[in-house]
Amino acid sequence: EVRDNAVVYNDGRLVFGRVDSRVEIWDPDRPVAPPVQYLTQEEPVRDLVVLPDGRLATAAGPVVRVRTPWRWPASPASCPWWAPR
Repeated sequence: EVRDNAVVYNDGRLVFGRVDSRVEIWDPDRPVAPPVQYLTQEEPVRDLVVLPDGRLATAAGPVVRVRTPWRWPASPASCPWWAPR
């Protein structure tokens, strides 16, 4: 059974991998702000790993993606795969 999972960045942000293929980034310093959500593969996010250099690896099905958090967009206009729900 696939379940939601989470990791914590060293700057305190919480990153959740969801069974509906979303990756959500929450800022605990802004608890009432909605998460920034990124779409991933078409399959559930099975694992999240913060790499030593700060990048985030996500695994969904046979596909592993590595993302650079300091390049994550702040709005949909800045990146085509950013998709809030």
